Amino acid sequence: MLAIVCLGSGSDAGPTAKKVQVIYYDEKSDRETRARLYEHLITQDQVDLLIGPYSSGLTLAASAVAEKHNFPMVAAGAASDTIWERGYKNTFGIETPATRCMNLVVGFAKEQGLKRIAIFYAGTDFPREVASGARDRVAELGLQIVFDEEYSNNSTDFAGLVERMRARNPDIVIGGTYFDD
Repeated sequence: MLAIVCLGSGSDAGPTAKKVQVIYYDEKSDRETRARLYEHLITQDQVDLLIGPYSSGLTLAASAVAEKHNFPMVAAGAASDTIWERGYKNTFGIETPATRCMNLVVGFAKEQGLKRIAIFYAGTDFPREVASGARDRVAELGLQIVFDEEYSNNSTDFAGLVERMRARNPDIVIGGTYFDD
């Protein structure tokens, strides 16, 4: 969790330069703790800007606090469509929404004459949204999904999944996964 405080102009720094102080806390990836600490950053630390957490779930909690206080927050590591569908005015994103992450990949597949698409994804919110968006784009472009499977978030052995996917002979494979996967 990160917040920024701008501290007045320095005399030799010029009229537009500001010193920046970074304040951060470890919320241990807990939504309730995150919300409480964001309240603290806004009301007690009196920061000027919030930098959102990594993950859509934590950003959902943090952005609710920012919105409640009419306070700006940059969501630097979250892409769930749910964040943007709430109509909040104070949360600003830099990531492509999850359901649109694979639009270019699927469009490129179509341009290259590839038609048979395999989709696999982790059983958590973000990868599910990536898969959902990929399905919609595949249908929109008239391509065919030949494999579509969710795997458990704690999976470590992907041999069976790869064999099932391989048996369907896809032209392209799209994964909604995490780095370790």
